[in-house]
Amino acid sequence: MKTLEFPIEFTHLETAPPIFLNVFDSDGDSMFDGDDFLGRAIIELKDCSLSEEDKIPDPRWHKLVLGFDKDTAAMGEVLCSFCLVPTDFKFEVATEFFKLEDKIPYKEQEIEINILGLRNLQSLGLIPVNKAYIRFNLKSLLPPDKAKAVENVDTTPNEKGENPNINTLMSFNLSLPVQKIYCPVM
Repeated sequence: MKTLEFPIEFTHLETAPPIFLNVFDSDGDSMFDGDDFLGRAIIELKDCSLSEEDKIPDPRWHKLVLGFDKDTAAMGEVLCSFCLVPTDFKFEVATEFFKLEDKIPYKEQEIEINILGLRNLQSLGLIPVNKAYIRFNLKSLLPPDKAKAVENVDTTPNEKGENPNINTLMSFNLSLPVQKIYCPVM
């Protein structure tokens, strides 16, 4: 989660140009591949909140598209909020110190997933599927500070082949946001 503040000049809100929020993946220091463009959110300023008080508006999901037409098929979504404030507006907490995750209530949840099997698995390489298993990347569901204390969960590889029966009940506890809009998709 990140809070950004940047100046925009316009005469009339209805005719103001949109904000283009470009989303990339990070491939790190890979010498074979740079960061990849994943999509662009097109945010109309007339749809942003106008703030007269020191409050960041509730976020909304904005779809990501490949081009500059917001009516094309979505490539994913980004959760963010935008607020228009006067140039001399001073937030109670400076934006560089504002941490949204400190304002989101979390609750410990017990999660159970019954995994019965996998079917019609295809190998991405030349070697056939051997012993498939499922890994839940629980760390990706949480903010970085909370993810440090969590371990990922795996099923045990059992049968060989492309149609293995797994028949495993996975149970784990995870602290998740109370409000549905902040909850990750599993």
